[in-house]
Amino acid sequence: MRNVIGVVAAVAVISAGCAGPSDSTNDSVVAVSAPAVTGAVSDAGSVVRVVTKGTFVTPDFGQLDSVAGSGSAFIIDESGLAVTNNHVVAGAASVEVFMDGVDDPIAAVVVARSECSDLAVIDLAGDGYRPLAWATDPASVGLQVSAVGYPQGNPELIVTDGIVSRVDDDGATPWAAIPSLLRHDAGLQPGNSGGPLLNANGAVVGVNVAASDSGRYAIPATTAEAIVDELRTGVDVESLGVNAVAVLDELTNDSGVWVVSVEPGSEAAALGLQAGDTITRMNGVRIGRDATMADYCAILRTTGDKELLIEVTRGDDLLAGSTRGGELEPVLVAIDEMVAVAADPPPVVEMAPPPGIPYTAFDTVTDVTGTISLDIPTAWSDRDVEMVSIIDVNRATIRAGFDLAALDIAAGTTYDQAGVAAIVYNTEADIAEAFDVITKNSPWMYDCTPLERGTFDDAVYSGVSQAFADCAGTPSTVFSVALRRGSDTHWMLMNIFAPTVADLDAALRIAATYEFNPEALASVAVPVAPAVEAAVPVESAVVVASVEELIALVGQPPMSAGATTQDRYQRSLTVAYPSTATHEEIQAWIDTRTNEVGCTDPFTSQSNADGNRYYAVSCDYQDGRSFSYSLRVFTFGDSASMFEVTASEWEDE
Repeated sequence: MRNVIGVVAAVAVISAGCAGPSDSTNDSVVAVSAPAVTGAVSDAGSVVRVVTKGTFVTPDFGQLDSVAGSGSAFIIDESGLAVTNNHVVAGAASVEVFMDGVDDPIAAVVVARSECSDLAVIDLAGDGYRPLAWATDPASVGLQVSAVGYPQGNPELIVTDGIVSRVDDDGATPWAAIPSLLRHDAGLQPGNSGGPLLNANGAVVGVNVAASDSGRYAIPATTAEAIVDELRTGVDVESLGVNAVAVLDELTNDSGVWVVSVEPGSEAAALGLQAGDTITRMNGVRIGRDATMADYCAILRTTGDKELLIEVTRGDDLLAGSTRGGELEPVLVAIDEMVAVAADPPPVVEMAPPPGIPYTAFDTVTDVTGTISLDIPTAWSDRDVEMVSIIDVNRATIRAGFDLAALDIAAGTTYDQAGVAAIVYNTEADIAEAFDVITKNSPWMYDCTPLERGTFDDAVYSGVSQAFADCAGTPSTVFSVALRRGSDTHWMLMNIFAPTVADLDAALRIAATYEFNPEALASVAVPVAPAVEAAVPVESAVVVASVEELIALVGQPPMSAGATTQDRYQRSLTVAYPSTATHEEIQAWIDTRTNEVGCTDPFTSQSNADGNRYYAVSCDYQDGRSFSYSLRVFTFGDSASMFEVTASEWEDE
């Protein structure tokens, strides 16, 4: 389903080979004899061959049973402690070590490891080993070095010579995110991983880790030594307990960290992670979008010993949990079920949506403030990520569709345009209460059949969602989601317009991949949302018994010759009045009229894009029976303004 992007093939990482093939055919390669071996471990050499076996689940090849791998390691203590790469031993069920020219294996165990720095310490059985020393001076450009190890699983120790060409290369790879790397040109091949890079004095200046067309790479001793000092105490560093690789599908934009295997007894195991899972978000942040472990490791390093919130895809299911809060549990179940119901609606809905053409490509779209990020079908190429002014406040938004102008018209009328609109509000009110106010003042509450409302909470985001099907007598659906991050007062409302099943699938993708970062709004003024605005007094409200009476009570705007159209749907009635008054005159009349008629829980919205203007006020109107009404004025370019009033009757819950 997903492709691994990087300098190595996934199976090379999994099978503990050096990360990437060497393309150096002219390197000087010589066989070097180790000290004579008399059968006693004490006479063994300092650089050893590591052979592992394990069962893994790969993104490209599925489950691989009893996979053998080979890498290198070097002794750092007479007791048998040795350093290698984490990717050499990660997920291994067995680890054996071989000395140069010796057929009999030595048993070894993993002491501790660092996923992000790609280092591990292993402990060889026995003692009396000959250790290598770390270099006292950091490597510099031009330093002559030798790479020592067992390439291609060769039982004979091989040394290749070269020089250091860079000392601070980017260390982000598909399997780790090392702070920096040395680049050199000593030949490396699969199997060299974990072997030492030595200076002319035989001291370790780096730990070989990878090779690509651009060079050969080693973890600098200045980075490795401090981490190894922690690992040798038996404490994992920058690790969750997974053997993993970043994955990215550049077409569908699916990304994450694929779990190849899970270390028994680790935090990952306690959380319930399984081989074949994909970690998609950590602490609410999507990971793997650059096909490396950079985001994964940055979050691990920042979080430290604190609680880590994790979201995972397992097949078609989305799971969430935390390192302090128990095992992974399904999330977005309500949203998933809601989309399924909308695609195959109950008898109360008159029409099921047509299948449509499935979307195969998605883009990650972020608003101009960096607050909202959504995965949106590439086909929805008409996009607006600028802030919009609503009630004289600039608000973070994303709008996308095939045609935004057509979507603006269709939302609340024909519902035949696909797209999404997301906007940020700010309120201390309960998210369900805020969502209730918004939806009761939205046309799809009355134009469509409301389906059952659902709630979700994945420890990072919590919120409510609801689908509105059978809109205006069409098979279209409006899918609404309101969510909040933690206890922040900012919240995001998403409305996804879905005329087809393919659009409903896109809605599920958006709901499963959004990011909401309210901290980005720190420098942006977004005051309290309409959900908690003071209500306009209604003591003098006239008692009405029907939507027709409420329409008559509202009246018609200035300079109007009368109603031209009426549209009734279920318990809602919309009447349109053309007017020769200006947009500003009708807007002022709307504000005055809502105060005169009586308005509870007002919700105001407006837009001014491409010369087209819109202003609306929606109100609750209660007098024993429950009604609401919405007054709207549209002005398209230089044409005359159109005023609409919609009155709806609803039952108290």
